[in-house]
Amino acid sequence: MAEPITINFDQPVSIFPLPGCVLLPFGLMPLHIFEDRYRQMIRDALDSNGLIAMGLFQGPVSEHDYYHDKPTLRPNICVGYIQKYELTDDGRYYILLQGILRARITREIDHQPYRKVMLEPVEYPPRTDDQLRHARQQIADQLSCDSLDKSEPIQQARALLDQPFPTTGLIDLMIQALTEDPDRRYAMLVETDPQSRADWLVAHINAMRNNNTDPPVK
Repeated sequence: MAEPITINFDQPVSIFPLPGCVLLPFGLMPLHIFEDRYRQMIRDALDSNGLIAMGLFQGPVSEHDYYHDKPTLRPNICVGYIQKYELTDDGRYYILLQGILRARITREIDHQPYRKVMLEPVEYPPRTDDQLRHARQQIADQLSCDSLDKSEPIQQARALLDQPFPTTGLIDLMIQALTEDPDRRYAMLVETDPQSRADWLVAHINAMRNNNTDPPVK
């Protein structure tokens, strides 16, 4: 994102709920959009501010409910921005969605054919890099251990240390890189304190290094 993205919380935001998919701020999520209702959502987003919120269902959802009902959503979401898109000849979209910030659903509005929600921001104001200096060093120390495997997620996490991300963004990017479990990711989406997320991340890397059970999530 070359320029800061402005979000007007007085306006509804389109929401794209998917089973098992949790986006975190700064994270990137490639998506293939093929349903008619979500093709319309992408067209509308591209014609306005490019924003889409990624949502997670409260529990298991049947195929019938997914296509014909409005299954209950978990309250916390990540607002994303369509960084890139490709439109196919038959009207499908391939998009790259970049997480911007945490928010919470306050209410859902009546809208067709896709869903829209009103949001309120969370995690404001964020902690500064100086406040998180010790946390960043702890993460770097954990990742420098030779006993960690050489898996692609670990290599990605190590490469992130050399990038000019703010520490809050670095923490979220590493959580997204190092865990695919949607419940763990969602717990870190709900956690508004970056220091607490950093503490969990350090414990998670330590568990990976020692082949131990992951630290608990809230």
